Amino acid sequence: MAMQKCVECGHEISAQAKACVNCGHPLKRSSGARILMLIVGIPVAGFAALVIFGAIIGPSEVSLRERIDRSCQEQFGDRGEAAVTECRLRLSVEALGQAERERLERARNGGR
Repeated sequence: MAMQKCVECGHEISAQAKACVNCGHPLKRSSGARILMLIVGIPVAGFAALVIFGAIIGPSEVSLRERIDRSCQEQFGDRGEAAVTECRLRLSVEALGQAERERLERARNGGR
């Protein structure tokens, strides 16, 4: 059994003891336990922080309107505002039609 000296009174005690049997001074944990705690604890704490942060800020989805505006501006911006507006109208109608088809499909399937 490994023995060590108490840092407070110098009495020889077991390395497994939680406190000195002579003076009651608590013994420090071995550096191996501390290192293990750091190796395991830091990644777990980091992951927990990311999960909490993600829940707070929520998803970073761009709205359908923003996607339509960006797409039309990129494709037709050089042709003038009328072309961009026509593109927005066409894509909006397509998106509404798709949403309605999906709604009808869900209704046919009993809301699933």
